[in-house]
Amino acid sequence: MAFSIMQASGELRRLRSDGTDGHAASLLPAARPASPVAFGAVSRTADAIRSDTDDLLRFLEADLPHYEDFLPACVSHAKKVVLGIDAAYTDAQLQNVLENECWLDKKFITVEDGFDHEEACKKFGKQLTDARMKELDSGSMEGYEDFCKDYYIHKGGAISEAKIESNTTEDDIFEKEYEKHYSKGRSNERARHEASKKVQEHKDKVAGSETEKKDRFPIWPVALVLVGIAAFILTGIFIKSRR
Repeated sequence: MAFSIMQASGELRRLRSDGTDGHAASLLPAARPASPVAFGAVSRTADAIRSDTDDLLRFLEADLPHYEDFLPACVSHAKKVVLGIDAAYTDAQLQNVLENECWLDKKFITVEDGFDHEEACKKFGKQLTDARMKELDSGSMEGYEDFCKDYYIHKGGAISEAKIESNTTEDDIFEKEYEKHYSKGRSNERARHEASKKVQEHKDKVAGSETEKKDRFPIWPVALVLVGIAAFILTGIFIKSRR
């Protein structure tokens, strides 16, 4: 889960200060042959990736804004990191480089919580890699959104159920429900049936919410009318008293 990157931070400053000895070195991507002319470009690419990763981790470390402000900013940061790495490395190297960047970042907050930092960075790399693969496969941003949502909730942020549902498409609901039932050994037909039921439930819930909003009679026009009537009556009383 996205929140697990906090667990890795206890080692990050030490690793960045001490170089890439030990575990961090094992996460480095395989070296590519490079000519002297290309070395400068490769170095600039590595610096850009490190800078983008630092930006993402600093963003996640900061105080939480409202979720509607947090989500698009988080997705933007996460995509920038992933696309930068994906442009410089192969798809097969993406998760490896993400894990390495997680380990080497020295600016992320130190949390001595005793958790396994290696496992935490692996989860960080895997979730963003899965998000990228889903984006390439279907164009969906759901993987990035799930990464950000999980981290937000873990850090103590509150997201209303209505807000989560408003960001969920019918295709997303169908896919998740289908995978849930199919992975349990249900037949393809049964899994599709259950997924369709879930989509219909979502439609009914959204429709009911919209109907409820329409049925609510706004009180402020009534209040204005009552205030106007009261003002008219008081004005009449005042005029009579002056005669």
